[in-house]
Order: sequence, then C-alpha cells, then structure tokens
Amino acid sequence: MATDRGKERKGGAQMMDFKAISQALGQRLAAMPNVPPIVWGNKSADFPKPYLIARHQPVSRDNATLDNTIDDEQIGLFFVDVVVESDTFETQAEEIAWDVAQQFRKGLRLAATGGVVLIDAPAEPVAGFHSEGNEWRMPVRIRYRTESAIYVNPWSAEFAEEFG
Repeated sequence: MATDRGKERKGGAQMMDFKAISQALGQRLAAMPNVPPIVWGNKSADFPKPYLIARHQPVSRDNATLDNTIDDEQIGLFFVDVVVESDTFETQAEEIAWDVAQQFRKGLRLAATGGVVLIDAPAEPVAGFHSEGNEWRMPVRIRYRTESAIYVNPWSAEFAEEFG
C-alpha cells in the first residue's frame, strides 16, 4: 500500500489535494475562448478591465467508509468574478459571465492528479455589485465534487476477498 501524508492507501495512486483541484479548474478557465486576463489567488490585478478573478473555496470532505478504504470525496466552490468598469451597464459583465458558465457545464469531468473533478450543478452567475475603486463585479459560482481515481466496488470479488 502507498501512503499519502501518513495515511495508508489502497492501490498506490496519489490522493487528490486542493492544489490538484485548483489546477484542473484553473486550466479549464484559462482554456476559455477569448478569455480576459485572470487574477489568481494572492496576486494583484495590474491590467485594464475586463478581467477575471479566480477563487477556489473547498467546502467539505466526506468519506463513505468507516475504515477509510476509499479516498475522501471533496466538495467545493470555484468562484470566477467578472470585473468590468463601473457605470457601463451590466451587459459586458453578463456576456463574459455567460461564457464562463458555458465553460463549466453540469456533468463536466476534469482530469486531476489522483482523480476527477466533477461539475455537479449548472454554473450560476449571481448578482453583480460595485466594488472598490471604479469597478463592477459579477461572480459566477461553480460547484464541484471529486471522484477518486481509486474506487473499490463493494460488490466486487476484490472487495469480498479482502473484507469478506
């Protein structure tokens, strides 16, 4: 068995961590056609509007087994704030928010180290607001959950042999 951060794991694959999830989501966002510049976590925006601010928010972790024989399922949110000039109506922000939402359709599976990031609900543009300085922000909320690269079907022969 392999170990990840001190935890023995079945099968030897690497466990999916927050960095792997952020990378998978970020790569998908960066691949959007006509993508405006993207501000990543803990970086400053030093380019003209419009631009995007990407924020990853892990929400919870769960494990359906008592003996921890499968990886934790991770649930979280990926926020993409569309930032445009203030006092220019919402049209530009809404158009870019729509493009972001289309990039993360429900059912999309993104390969990540240690598993898959599943977009489990339609992306949701939420109410825009004035922010510091001369800008208007319209966040897009994207829900995800992870699927482990290692899944042992409890009805399989392998499971019965080891735990039967």
